[in-house]
Amino acid sequence: MSVGEYMKLENQIFVTIEKENLFDKEYNFVKNKLCTIFGLKAKEIEKQLKVLQVKKLIDIENRKIVKSQDIFTETVQANEQQKVHHTRTKTEIKDELLLGTFVKLESGEIVVKLRDRRLPLCKVELTEKIKNSVGKTCVVKVVGKQKELFGEVQNIFGLADDPISEINAIAHKYGFTTKFSEKVLEEARNIPQYVTEKDREGRNDLEHLPIITIDPIDCRNKDDGIYDEPIKNGFRTYIAIADVSHYIKPGSELDKEGLRRAIDAYLGAGVCPMFPPEICNGICSLNENESRLAVVASCDIDYDRKTITNEKFQLAVIKVKKAYTYEEAEKTHLCQDGFDEINKKTKKYLDFMYKNTKVLEEMFSGMLEFDDYEPQYRFSADGTKVEDISLSNSEYSHNVVKYRMMLKDILGAKYFKEHSLKGLYRIHEKPTQERFNALVKKLKQFNIDYNLQNSTKSFQGLIEVIKKHPARHYLMIETVKTLTRAKTVASPVDISHFGIGIDKGDWGYMFLTSVIRRGSDLVNQRQLKCCMLNQKSLYTDKFLNLFAEYYNIQEKKADDAEAKSDKYLACMWANEHKGEILEGYIEQINNSFINVITSNGTVPVLISTSNLKDDAGDGFKISKDNMSLVGKSNKYTLGETINFKINNVDFETVTIFGNNNYEKQMSETESCSMEKIK
Repeated sequence: MSVGEYMKLENQIFVTIEKENLFDKEYNFVKNKLCTIFGLKAKEIEKQLKVLQVKKLIDIENRKIVKSQDIFTETVQANEQQKVHHTRTKTEIKDELLLGTFVKLESGEIVVKLRDRRLPLCKVELTEKIKNSVGKTCVVKVVGKQKELFGEVQNIFGLADDPISEINAIAHKYGFTTKFSEKVLEEARNIPQYVTEKDREGRNDLEHLPIITIDPIDCRNKDDGIYDEPIKNGFRTYIAIADVSHYIKPGSELDKEGLRRAIDAYLGAGVCPMFPPEICNGICSLNENESRLAVVASCDIDYDRKTITNEKFQLAVIKVKKAYTYEEAEKTHLCQDGFDEINKKTKKYLDFMYKNTKVLEEMFSGMLEFDDYEPQYRFSADGTKVEDISLSNSEYSHNVVKYRMMLKDILGAKYFKEHSLKGLYRIHEKPTQERFNALVKKLKQFNIDYNLQNSTKSFQGLIEVIKKHPARHYLMIETVKTLTRAKTVASPVDISHFGIGIDKGDWGYMFLTSVIRRGSDLVNQRQLKCCMLNQKSLYTDKFLNLFAEYYNIQEKKADDAEAKSDKYLACMWANEHKGEILEGYIEQINNSFINVITSNGTVPVLISTSNLKDDAGDGFKISKDNMSLVGKSNKYTLGETINFKINNVDFETVTIFGNNNYEKQMSETESCSMEKIK
């Protein structure tokens, strides 16, 4: 059987299971039914079922075939509802950009093997360039309605095992790029990289304020600065945001390109920005000791009453006195590892902001607080290997910035509401009843005694309970999946935000703090400045509605691209560590697999029960409390730390296979999944 026929059979079997309603049926019944339908021997059907199980399309629980509930399943999302995998038709994928790799068949024909295994091999028009591209990553667009899948090659990148090529291909698939047209670049180059005397006209001079920035270590576009000064029984906080709208003129090439991109996409260690470096890293970046234009919000906060008064927005010129990284800010505050004279001068201001952040935390205590740290990558000098993956640091300095940015966004929403301004708000609806009920059921399965209500406060209480549970990682993901996706809308009637705890009658919440990185913030900054300058609003209701919808689409694409690149880079790292003894904790179990997360919290590894240590051969069963996978001579419990080795890495399914029983060879299910085109 050829590889193409093999893949086609997998799809046919899965579709048949769905059509014949064979889910939740006894395993042997399903197997015999499929043998009759396809005229195959039992061993061949068993092999196919194992492949579908490895691909996480099905599970086998209590000797029954069930739909997979694996948290690593890549599902097709439509209207934010997860759907199980199915065979996709040419009509469904027509004009869609798909990732693949050029392969050469035994017949000599060069085709594209698509990453989506539900799809067959894709034929392309042969060119000299394609003849020399076997093994390289590409992006194709499916065209026409031929009997066989046929695609147009959109772009060709480097070899499939090169992380830079893969990240570029992922970016291209989702419509992001680091490149700009010559018109856009020329316009950016013509903007002075310093504040002119004309720029200062009509602005307040706040260069005397000891404003600081706190950003990730690799950040080059610093778009926000902060400073607190003491007042009677409280403090006045200043939040300065780069005035990007001063330089990006409406209707300019920069404006059109920035709004078309709508959002920065962060892939691996790189970024596909909205604007060229002259803008995002240059004149619109609040660099240390350089004069910059900013929109500055300020307000007074009372220590006792926790009230906000004397809110003010002003156009200003500022000069950042110290640009900290998160790590530097933390060490300076704690007096660790020594710090230079500039740090000594700004330390008292930094310490004051740390103190005041505790007050802001109390004021925002009703919001949901997840331990949400992003992976950070360290590449080899030539960029071909992922040398290390770690989670973004959890220093308290993150909170020093985070709560002030949230405050600025809420102050902006209040200003818009008081001045009857139309703008782009951020809303977050409460979980649907269906999702809420499913989470309650999940909590009962793990014997969590918590009376969950569909409110922000109750969900935050649940998060605190989950943090102490052995299965905290898995349960936290299940809780996040229960929430709806926040979205940007144009001046909605209901401005409530479930995640932050903002009700319908409150001021609301809108993005105003990342004008370099988000199109929604640029639009809002322009609307805000029009009002401050007593000018007519720049945007119509029609434009705001259309752009809000478009921004949500682009934001989802950026999130998907980031998730895809994170999985691929995790596979790259794992491929370099095959055979090493690693440590991780069990974060999910079922009758067939355990999912382990490496001890640094970044890399998911799938270990089949056949590759678990000390099994006596009678198989594993899930304990009554759903906490352990129990064999005759050993058991594996959620949250438990175990040692394992990485056996294999399947880049096509972006799956990492591990082994807790080092003496055993790769299991048959893994062998099936790892079949390659010769």
